[in-house]
Amino acid sequence: NLVRSLASFEKWFGELEARCEARKTRIRESTTSRMLKIRSEFETQLRHGTENRETLHTQMEASLTQAQKDCDGACDQLMEQLEKSRQLVVENYDRYLAQAAPPPILLPLTVRVVLPSKKIQLELHPKATDTAADVKDLLKEKLRELGDPLVEYSSNNILVFKRLFSSSSVNEKETESGEEIILQDEGVPLGTFGVETGCTLELKGDVCLTSDRPKQCFTATFVKGSGQREDYWTCMTCKFNWICTACAENCHRGHQLKPWITNHAPSWECCYCVKNRVCKITNYTNKAGPS
Repeated sequence: NLVRSLASFEKWFGELEARCEARKTRIRESTTSRMLKIRSEFETQLRHGTENRETLHTQMEASLTQAQKDCDGACDQLMEQLEKSRQLVVENYDRYLAQAAPPPILLPLTVRVVLPSKKIQLELHPKATDTAADVKDLLKEKLRELGDPLVEYSSNNILVFKRLFSSSSVNEKETESGEEIILQDEGVPLGTFGVETGCTLELKGDVCLTSDRPKQCFTATFVKGSGQREDYWTCMTCKFNWICTACAENCHRGHQLKPWITNHAPSWECCYCVKNRVCKITNYTNKAGPS
């Protein structure tokens, strides 16, 4: 039994480290895309000749430096969170050895996550060693599985833990249904707050899902060098090709359409809907949206 328990805890450590590395990889990939976008916008401004080249270059370098700084800071924060989770596991392993029983804190939890702004309730299964940031990742994955991915979290999105038993603590307030504990520090394991199976986690603030976003022409979302792929269409009604999917679904709704080329990787912001001046959605000429 002791051998099995040691192997089990070693597995937990491995999973914690693997999850941390996976999140660091996503952060680095996101930073790479951000830098590609910065360089693309710089090249676009140069082509249009809106500002002095040296000034634009200075601004670009400052933006790239900030992007890398944000990436490094986020990775450092992940390592701090990993260390906190490790410490929590070690403390509970000590209790396990003392009590000769598996600590409940290491068992998966079943919690209800509520998104009041969307009237959505979902069941998730985090671990007590997971953090609020991990719960947000689980929620994001669940919404993706349900077919309406979350676009991004906003700065006012805060997880609130609700329970029915009273205790005195800062950041807690009594409600008709129990206490609310604001999970301000997203790097602290859920077990620290006493989160347990059957409790409710509420995500405060507005949430933007894919279905909420205004449709955008490919010309507005293209990032040079990112390897984006797009399906293009021919409109028999309007008699021209190279229409991106978003424009086909919106600007040419009700028209006679057929595929032109699928899974294409353009080297520029290609959509002839804009070129032919029939685009009705957000495009590169009017990123604030159509008038």
